[in-house]
Amino acid sequence: MDYMHVSLCLLLHLLYFTAHGTDVAENDFSTFTMANEQQPYGPVSHTIHGPDAVTVGVPCSFVCLAQCSPECSYRVSIDDHSIEHKELAFTLKHWESSKTVTCTAKNSATGSSSTVRKTLYILEGPVNVSISGPHTLTPGETQRFLCTAHCRPFCTYRWVVDGDSIAGSGDEVVIRPPSEATSGTLICKAVNSVSGLFATAILKLRIPSQSTDMAEKEIFTIYQTTADQPYGPVSLTIYGPDVVTVGVPCSFVCLAQCSPECSYTISVDGQSGEGNELAFTLKQWESSKRVTCTAKNAASGRSSSITKTLQILEGPVNVSISGPHNLTSDEPERFLCTATCRPSCNHTWIVDGEPMDGSGDEVVIKPSKEATSSTLICKATNSVSGLFATAVRMLGASSGLNGPVSLTIYGPAAVTVGVPCSFVCLAQCSPECNYTIGVDGQSREGNELAFTLKQWESSKRVTCTAKNAASGRSSSITKTFQILEGPVNVSISGPHNLTSDEPERFLCTATCRPSCNYTWIIDGEPDAGSGDELVIRPSTEATSSTLICKATNSVSGLFVTAMQKLAVSSTRNYGRSLSEDAELLPKLLFAFVSVLLVVIPP
Repeated sequence: MDYMHVSLCLLLHLLYFTAHGTDVAENDFSTFTMANEQQPYGPVSHTIHGPDAVTVGVPCSFVCLAQCSPECSYRVSIDDHSIEHKELAFTLKHWESSKTVTCTAKNSATGSSSTVRKTLYILEGPVNVSISGPHTLTPGETQRFLCTAHCRPFCTYRWVVDGDSIAGSGDEVVIRPPSEATSGTLICKAVNSVSGLFATAILKLRIPSQSTDMAEKEIFTIYQTTADQPYGPVSLTIYGPDVVTVGVPCSFVCLAQCSPECSYTISVDGQSGEGNELAFTLKQWESSKRVTCTAKNAASGRSSSITKTLQILEGPVNVSISGPHNLTSDEPERFLCTATCRPSCNHTWIVDGEPMDGSGDEVVIKPSKEATSSTLICKATNSVSGLFATAVRMLGASSGLNGPVSLTIYGPAAVTVGVPCSFVCLAQCSPECNYTIGVDGQSREGNELAFTLKQWESSKRVTCTAKNAASGRSSSITKTFQILEGPVNVSISGPHNLTSDEPERFLCTATCRPSCNYTWIIDGEPDAGSGDELVIRPSTEATSSTLICKATNSVSGLFVTAMQKLAVSSTRNYGRSLSEDAELLPKLLFAFVSVLLVVIPP
């Protein structure tokens, strides 16, 4: 389906803020440039605004900005493919280890130029999500299912059984259907650990006497059948979101119960295709969309159709603050925040780091007599999706040069090995300050820093220096953050074979910093284990058991699981089966009688 292209800043903010969790003042903001009309200057404070992580197949965009007088000209490029412009938008078609965005700003009046580069972290998926395991229910018996998906760097997994969320052990879940169960629906939701994008797989289960198993690519379902006549389609359903946002990928799956298997046609607004799956990305806003699915049983000729109407959301994009660029002490000033949003946006104002009660998209501030500069932030949030974007305006005082003051490093307090992180340094300056930011003495020009730790260290320090080129004044600040690791290398130690009614001890180990908490699950049921150690005593009726240990980092909440399958033997047989005892008894009796005949004389 072809849709016209529009700005994709929404995806820019979705990926940037989901991946790194930094403050609302980090990126993609509109800044005020104080130009000196008497003398050309710049480019200074040269920055590329855009996400640090980009997902294959998801549109992204970048904007290059610098302070210049007169206005600078720009050249922006991605891996040596350049254009004469300050904005760049593209969609990656396949995964690569990294991409580099380069921007050059040039002041035509002075001939001065500046070049900055931004290295992008490439994400992929989740795609090809599927559930493996038995296709039928066995009431009262433990059953194990595994969810797989293609993800970079990795996916986390959530399980839903018959509409209820359950505590699955990562990509694996163990369930025990009740004895009265006749059917069930198992859903696995795979979520990209950085972008937050997700995809699901569905497995419909029935007891063997009522069902026959079938698999459909990524989505599994079980259809009821009878021996003598075709059945269905019944219970026709379209699985997918009720609301879709412009620029955000979405997918739908149509399923029905049929015997033999039904054929499907699925469409959006009349544009149809064969099959029961549909995926698309809207490129422009429309009032609504309709997804229609038809299932047909070729054997009986019967068919059924269903339609799902989607609400279309847009934004927030093009967020900006309008109002004066300079403050006059003790005089009220009015500012207005605008954004493209459908159906609507809510607005939150922050002045110098403090939330302020603005009247919707409008705020009035009255600076104190001592104020020399101020930072004004507007956060626009879509009222339905909750996606948000921000605009930032640095305000100077009319009195002249000042700053840097209120120098702050925005970023996480704890960083996990292998997980991307980013930091932004901001100060109040008039005119705008130049920045140097670095980690453990390795510094660079600019106020943004992004990296991924490859190994654990006790701590790291981010240092930022802001300098007012006009006044010569400078200020420095340091932020020390905690380094986390794991859990990795999770394993269970203990016996692989159990004896009924005999206690056995198991130990769960994992590499974690600072520490891990441990949760034990036996045959799908949580067990109150004592930390990393567990003692279990299988019942006399048990023949096997599944033991799961979930190790959770005590600070980050990230977790990984280990599983061990256990066989259980009965104590009353002492290593022999009943059939072996039955065969041995006649042999013993024959030997006993033979001894008597030899020893006792006639």
